[in-house]
Parts: sequence; structure tokens; C-alpha cells
Amino acid sequence: NDIIKAEGPVAFETVKSRVRDYSNIQSMSSKARIRLESALKSMGFAMTTDHNQTVYWRAGSTMDMDKFRVNSDRDIYDIPKEEILCAMKQILAVQGQLSNEDLFRCTLEAFGYGQAVLSKKNQDRLEYVYNWAKSKGKLN
Repeated sequence: NDIIKAEGPVAFETVKSRVRDYSNIQSMSSKARIRLESALKSMGFAMTTDHNQTVYWRAGSTMDMDKFRVNSDRDIYDIPKEEILCAMKQILAVQGQLSNEDLFRCTLEAFGYGQAVLSKKNQDRLEYVYNWAKSKGKLN
């Protein structure tokens, strides 16, 4: 519950990883996975499955299914800062410390921009989100 409230929108694989880390277990059995999926559904979280990945977020939040599209023609300013932050957190969790430029490039790739050119527009938007997150203590 707290994972999705804090990080949503969040992929099921990330939730599963956080539960494994918290429980200090190496792997999750299929039975445990089914129980976790069932628990998430019973808590009333909104969800969508796209590209074989299930994403959860708080029901009633401003996140809509179309905001999770990858490989779309969305302008960088059409992506909510919370969603960009979620991607940045996941990238940093996997990659560890990155330069801002590398973080921004990885973030653009996560949203389907491919071999993203860090244009001035993209740079400005990602710097804004990064600085906003840092000032709010949402990104360490």
C-alpha cells in the first residue's frame, strides 16, 4: 500500500522487488506472486497493463491510462512531473549514481524517445522536474 502511494505509478515488478527487499527474501514463488497481485487488486488501486507490464497507482489520482503510453507522440511537457520522477527513481535504483545528463537521457529512453537527443526543450523539462524533486526531498 505504502509503496504505491509513495511511488505510483509503479510497475508490479518494482512492487515485487520492494516486497522482496523488505522481507529479505531472494525470490518470490508463483503462489506468493499471486497473493501479492490479489492483495493489490483488493486494495482498490487503479491499474493498467501495457507492453506486458502492469502498472499500479492510487485510484482517483490524476493519473490516467493514456499517461502511461510509451512510444507515443507525447510532448515532454504532456508527461506529468510525478510520472517523470517515478522513472528517474527507478533508473537511479537500478543504475545508482549517474550524471544529470545520463539520467536525463535514460529518462527520455524510458518514455520511448529512443536514442534521445537531449534537446534544449527536453533538458529544460527534465531539469525542472529534477530540481523540483530535490527541493521537495523526493529525490536524494
